[in-house]
Amino acid sequence: MITRRNFIQALGVASIAAATLNLNGTAFGQTTKTDHLFPLPAEILSDPVLSFKSEHFLPFTNTDFEIWQESMRRPEMLQLLNVKNIEYKTNVAEGVKGESFSLMFFSPRRAKLKAGQYEFKHFSLGTFTLTISPVSAEPNRYEAVINHLQR
Repeated sequence: MITRRNFIQALGVASIAAATLNLNGTAFGQTTKTDHLFPLPAEILSDPVLSFKSEHFLPFTNTDFEIWQESMRRPEMLQLLNVKNIEYKTNVAEGVKGESFSLMFFSPRRAKLKAGQYEFKHFSLGTFTLTISPVSAEPNRYEAVINHLQR
């Protein structure tokens, strides 16, 4: 037998669940209609990296980039070694368009940088944020991958 009290409690729980899920496929700001791609948050839309293409970096091969992170005592210098375009056949087959490219950097110092997000400064490209990772095959090599993909 369902009492009025049990019914009201169940209704309250259902109301909270419906408000959280918003009944239109969203939960906590994420939607179920992402098409396997993730929308960009509005606060990063002003970052210049979103407009950079591989050809923006090509003329600056062998030039220095100053990088900084809050955990560092002082900025480090990285030299851009090469720019490599990346194309996956599965992306083309699935109708994914856009550009992907890799930036390979070299650190002339022996200091080991951890993988993470760094603020980059360049005399011509300005200030922007990139995520770099150490490349284990070569000492003092770091890579950043930039994807501008869309369906």
